[in-house]
Parts: sequence; structure tokens; C-alpha cells
Amino acid sequence: MKFSGGFKNKIAVILLIFLVGFFVFYLFSGRISKDQRRNDRQIEEAEYIINLEEIEADLIQEISESPHDIYIDFYDFAVDEKISINAHRPLYPASLIKVLFMLTAFEQVSEGRLDLNETYTLKESDKYVKDTFVSGTGILQFEETGNIYTLEELIELMISKSDNIAANMVMDIVGIEEINSHAQKLGLDDTKVYRKMYEIESDKPSNTSTAGDLNRMLEYFEKRQGIEESLYIIGREMMYETEGKKRIAYYIDDEYQVANKTGTVDSMLGDMALIYFSDRPPVALTIMVRSPLEYEKAREEISRLSRLIFDALPHT
Repeated sequence: MKFSGGFKNKIAVILLIFLVGFFVFYLFSGRISKDQRRNDRQIEEAEYIINLEEIEADLIQEISESPHDIYIDFYDFAVDEKISINAHRPLYPASLIKVLFMLTAFEQVSEGRLDLNETYTLKESDKYVKDTFVSGTGILQFEETGNIYTLEELIELMISKSDNIAANMVMDIVGIEEINSHAQKLGLDDTKVYRKMYEIESDKPSNTSTAGDLNRMLEYFEKRQGIEESLYIIGREMMYETEGKKRIAYYIDDEYQVANKTGTVDSMLGDMALIYFSDRPPVALTIMVRSPLEYEKAREEISRLSRLIFDALPHT
């Protein structure tokens, strides 16, 4: 069957009109969908709106009445807002820095450079830094040399038990240079690692960080930046199991989950935590007390300031 030239032209015009119409519909519907997503996001954020200026003013008032220098950094994942009070001031982070060691190890596992199941043997030399015995927190100082641990077990001991020997072994495995490189990659410009745990007799500078940098470590962890989902779950469980729940978590009901890491030395008492809710996205909070006059009073101040923030958050 043959069609005249005029009929073919009509078919072409109809087809063209159909294609143009479909294209316009596609663009219009896509814009509606985009606008709808934006509106949904705005409605969702509106449910979590808090008066950050009021909370910050209350925190500043509390801090002004304290005999301590207190540093706070708070981030709300629900609305992408934060509060920072003295959060840029550097100080020795003690065991809080172990979170950075975990993040660096997890990144190398994600890249295939390390394996969580790889085993490492505890040596007598692991229990010393030069002539200094690595004591403080942890159980490896009491374990027999020759015992074998997987990388995952060492990281778990480092985080959940705050084991200093495990931390030094993880540092040897991932490399101090890699730890500092990872900190720079994450934009943690005020964080530097020079020494191992209990490396007391040294000409090297002390490790340093800020409440702001430490809290950003929690942000990057929660956002799975540079790590796989499975590693995020493992790390979160390790922080759930930490033994230090008497600071940020002290006044928070058990129905809310707190994944945290504490740090304690004469010059600093601190806690950094992700707080999870059933009805809203989590928050990240880091509180540090410089040179606490009394441990118990400083611990109570961290707990009280945490409760002030927690009570102001919309949640059930």
C-alpha cells in the first residue's frame, strides 16, 4: 500500500506534536515531583525545628556559671544546624582521638587495603612505648603475649574498652601518616596525631583536636563518608557498647540509644556521642572540660548540659 506525500506529512506532524507534548509533560511532571520532594523535605524539617539561639543562650549561661572551661559542639542531622561554643579551641583529646583511628581503619577496609578478619599477635613490645608501660584503660595489658586478635577485635577493644594497647596496635596497622592524611581529607584542620597512647617521654608535640573536629568525625561517620554500610553498623555497635555511659548519656532514658566514646586525663574530661531516636534523625554532641577541678563535678556538668540540649529537642 502506498501513501501520498501529503498523508505522510500529516503523520509526521502528528508524530511531532505527540513527541513535543510528551516532552513538555515529562518536564512538567518532573518539576512537580522535584517541587513536591522539596515541599516534603520542608514539612519534615518543620517537625524538628528548634530554637537554636535559645538553646545556645541557655548553654552559655550555664557555662558562665561554671568554674570550668567547657567546649561544646552540637549538630542536628534533622535540620542540618549546629551550635558551637568554644568548639574551635584546641586541646589534648585523650582517648576521644580513637574514633579517628577507627574511621581511618574502616576507610582502608572499604578500599580493600585491610581486612577485618586479618589476625595480629600481641607482642611484649606492644605493651610498651619506649620504656613506658602502656597502662590505663583496657585489658590487653593483662593478657598473655602470643594471643591472637583480628583487626575487628582490636578496634572493638580500642572503642568499647578504650584499650590503649589495642589503640597503639591499630595505629601501627593503619599508620600515623595515614591517620593524619585521613583527618586532612575530612577537613579536620585542627586535628593532629603525633604520639601513641602513653608515649610520655617524647620530644614530639602532643596530639591535638577540638570539640568541633571531634563532632565532625561523628557527622562523617553517621553519613557513612568513606565507609561501607556494614562497617558503619559494626562501628555503631562498638560505640553502643562503650563502658562510659555516665556523661552525655547519664540523664537520657534507656529507650534512646547512645553511641559514644569518652576521654579522660588530668587535663581533659570529655565525651562525644551520637544520640538516636525512634521518631527523628540523630544528633551528634561533643562536650569537653579542660583541666577539671574535680572529676565528679565535671562529669555532672557534662551530663547536665547534655540534658539541657536533649530536653529541647522535639521527640517522643
